Amino acid sequence: MDQINDNPKIQLLFDGNCIVCDIEISKYKRMWPEKFELVDISDPGFNPSLFDLTKEAVDFKFHAVKEGHLLVGVDAFICIWTELGHKYPGFKYWAKIAQILPIKVLLSLGYEVFIRIRPVLPKRSFLRKLGLLR
Repeated sequence: MDQINDNPKIQLLFDGNCIVCDIEISKYKRMWPEKFELVDISDPGFNPSLFDLTKEAVDFKFHAVKEGHLLVGVDAFICIWTELGHKYPGFKYWAKIAQILPIKVLLSLGYEVFIRIRPVLPKRSFLRKLGLLR
């Protein structure tokens, strides 16, 4: 795994065991594989100290790293949408709208609700045991 300042791609630190997280973040990777590197924080080999983070911090909120800068929560998503806007123009407008203060506050509130319920959502590993996922 590349260290925080050595990677030209935008690194997306996501929980691959969280179904919602995996679906959302994997979609961005499929849209522009050369732009994004997925870093699964649920992987046993993941080392948060490579990003100057703690396990608790990465488990709690979504992080992205662009050009050595750490972005958290809604700011990380705005970074993704801004980048995707270079290839898919609709994302450019969504990124601009998301930066309008009242909209950003609402998005942040929605994200705060999501991160509070995320621990009780079914995990990928649990659904695999039930035979519902491969």
